[in-house]
Order: sequence, then C-alpha cells, then structure tokens
Amino acid sequence: MKAGDIVRLQNLHECWGTFALITHVCITSAGTGQIHVIANGMNAAIPWRGHEKYISDVIIERDQRIRIECEMEVDNAGSRQR
Repeated sequence: MKAGDIVRLQNLHECWGTFALITHVCITSAGTGQIHVIANGMNAAIPWRGHEKYISDVIIERDQRIRIECEMEVDNAGSRQR
C-alpha cells in the first residue's frame, strides 16, 4: 500500500464509509506506524499493526489510477476534435 491507492474499508464505524484514499504511509523500523487516509471526507489514520482488520484490499493502485486518467484524457481530447 502506498499514497494514492484506494482501499476498501471493513470493521469500522459506518461514518468512515466503504472506501478510502491513502494519503501517507509511515512505518517505523520497529514495524509500527500509521496509514493516513481520507475516508468519507475526513482525515483519519489506521494503525499499521493490524491494518488487515480495517483494510480488506486495495481497489485501485495509484499507478493504475493515473493510467486510467491519462487514457480518459486522450479519449476526451479525441472526442472534442470530432
């Protein structure tokens, strides 16, 4: 997991929503730290230890999202020229 990934949340209060955008991952050499996210419009953090309890999977990786956005820009540019 890295900044820019979109993840699916689980086992959290409903105010967190279903998905979150990772904004920063900070892990210490001792294996502790936090995953900072924007979830349902709020800034929040999930502890690194045990993050599997709260994050079920990565839905869209940052690199994949950028590729999709670039493809959409190219497609939109082409449709404007028609």
